[in-house]
Amino acid sequence: MKKTIIILFFTLSTLLSSGSLFAENINGYEIKPDADLANANLQGANLQGANLEGSTLFSANLQNANLSDANLKMTNLQKANLQNANLSNANLLNALLRNANLQNANLQGANFIGTRTYKVNLQGATCVNGLKFSGSIEKCLR
Repeated sequence: MKKTIIILFFTLSTLLSSGSLFAENINGYEIKPDADLANANLQGANLQGANLEGSTLFSANLQNANLSDANLKMTNLQKANLQNANLSNANLLNALLRNANLQNANLQGANFIGTRTYKVNLQGATCVNGLKFSGSIEKCLR
């Protein structure tokens, strides 16, 4: 009887983007769903496609970070600094953005449905071409 051995190769980025097995470590912070990243300094971090669903990023510094295509569903981004961040095509469904700074952020194609906002700084934010929104975030389009 012959035995067949199948070997599967996965790149770390494939496993991370699928949310399986591993979490990535950036600037000493573990990037994964439900992570506690309150007050984290992730300035300029490449978090493209990261799964941070349900994470706490309260007062986190995400200035100039790349969060394009990131899963930020139900994420607490209160008081987060997202100035000049790339949030294009990010999913912020039911996220909390109170007092967040999104000045000059790229919000093209981002999903803000159900996002709770209050005193969000959207000055200079790019938010055209398919922005999905509800509630007060719609001021971005005016």
